[in-house]
Amino acid sequence: AVTTPGRYPYVPDRQAEYYINLAGGRDGLNNNGRGVTITDMHSKKVKDNVVIETEMMITVPKNRVTAVIGEYTPLITTILTLISTTLSILAVTGALN
Repeated sequence: AVTTPGRYPYVPDRQAEYYINLAGGRDGLNNNGRGVTITDMHSKKVKDNVVIETEMMITVPKNRVTAVIGEYTPLITTILTLISTTLSILAVTGALN
């Protein structure tokens, strides 16, 4: 949930917020300004306020309700369209009587 996710060059003695800002900052539509997960090169979670070392991964989660709902909107729309189409066909052919 950052503006421009990707890999960024390592700069010694920096914390997560530095790299989050390099990635364009938190995306306000998807992240409420809180929450970050930092893992080391062995995928072990480390503290949020640690100085970042090489090969660490910083993850800013999608934690706004609208972001989560937005991911499922296409699926929900497709299912509702299929139901509506099926009911329309059944109504026209008289199968519902």
